[in-house]
Amino acid sequence: MYRFIISLLLLTMTVALVAEGIPYAAPEFIQSIFDQFSRNYLNAEAVGRGHTGVALPGGINSVLINPASLQLDGAYAYMELFLKPNIDEMNTKPFRNSRPQDVYITQEYNSTIPFGIVGFGMPVHPRLDMALVFAVPQSIKFDSFARETQDNGCQTLRPSFTHSQFVVTGSSHWGDLSLGLNLLADLYIQKDYRNYWMFGREQRTDFALRAQPGIRWQHGVLALGGSFTSPATIAFDMNYDEDYNVTIPMVIAAGAACTLGSVTLAADVEHEMCSQQSDDFDDRTRLKFGAEKRQGPYTARVGVMQSPGVFAGELSFPDKPAIAEGSQNSYYWPLVTDEENHAYAVIPENDQLFFTGGLSYAFRAGDLHLSMMADMLGDVPVAQIYMAFSVNLASLKKNAN
Repeated sequence: MYRFIISLLLLTMTVALVAEGIPYAAPEFIQSIFDQFSRNYLNAEAVGRGHTGVALPGGINSVLINPASLQLDGAYAYMELFLKPNIDEMNTKPFRNSRPQDVYITQEYNSTIPFGIVGFGMPVHPRLDMALVFAVPQSIKFDSFARETQDNGCQTLRPSFTHSQFVVTGSSHWGDLSLGLNLLADLYIQKDYRNYWMFGREQRTDFALRAQPGIRWQHGVLALGGSFTSPATIAFDMNYDEDYNVTIPMVIAAGAACTLGSVTLAADVEHEMCSQQSDDFDDRTRLKFGAEKRQGPYTARVGVMQSPGVFAGELSFPDKPAIAEGSQNSYYWPLVTDEENHAYAVIPENDQLFFTGGLSYAFRAGDLHLSMMADMLGDVPVAQIYMAFSVNLASLKKNAN
């Protein structure tokens, strides 16, 4: 009987903790939960074949997947653009709208940054290729968040997070073996966020340095590859007494590819240690499969990628206790104000399954790539469209002469 009572008390305490939701593990959209929208799957070629490429050779665009994949026959410039349409926010909490001025509030995620990659690369030695890249691997903007002011006015914020990255890459080739290294300078740019008791604005940029070594081996029709992106710890000293000591998770990726004539088959696995950021988060393992077929100057690609979510449940916003209903955005009000004293969203199941496709055209001075990917499960219905081109600078010089 004694054991039963203790077990019942522990269960009650556990339920009570779950009912209050988990706290923020990092500022707003830096949390791994929101990667399901914020992640930009850069590399238009890789996107077409399920975002595979750890074991495949490539150009400047390949360095973000595996630095050892960089393999150039001349000096190249590369640019990539992308489009990510709006989707509804991840929140299944019932909408409470008691104020007419809330009618225009949409609660959507969007991304207004069209630039994915800009880079330059060239061989600097018969055994060494190098590249300089600027990339935007994450971008998200929330439209919108409104709060009632004391004079019955309304303040509307559109919180955003952009992860920009400067990359220096070196890739050395020794027969069948290639070794590569990315030096990553990450910028975490935030503007505003959903804070429930202060009305000031927030705009800040934080910085982290990381390294990404990679390896690739190819013999005959078979190729294998792997890469490791180191974790980083960043102290975010936010306004309004919000401080976070955040771990940006490590990422381990491995891949295999087989080329049979004009057809290449590829499979990758990417493991992200999201539990390093919060004990409440699961690790995320993405499984990727793709194929491409070359015919003359054209290459057609298809693929599939699974991306599981890391958390589903109640996510509490950072706020002071005993929220006054009249001063909060009605979309996040507690449903039972005498029992709940925090504002929160309910994150639904957010697994994703992407189908992808793409087409490339090789011309004398470079390559043109088009690709797209779309989620088929519908929990977080993200779609992304990519257009990229690489230019052989030596060919341009010859044409100019």
